Amino acid sequence: MTRQEENWELMTMLHLPWHEADKIDDESDRKFLLTKCEQIKDMIKRQQQMAEEEAKKGAGLVSPPSNIVTP
Repeated sequence: MTRQEENWELMTMLHLPWHEADKIDDESDRKFLLTKCEQIKDMIKRQQQMAEEEAKKGAGLVSPPSNIVTP
């Protein structure tokens, strides 16, 4: 990943301003923060998968007949 791509990750995932992300020169700090970005992306993917699974379960529900009037 290029430094620009790393800065983009830090900016979009951690909401660091670009100029602040670009100031991080310590490689261990950059690696730590980029690892946190990956963890966040993994968490988002898991949440999306869970939401999709729930939607699939809900798709199997039967709707009430249309001739029933509800108050």
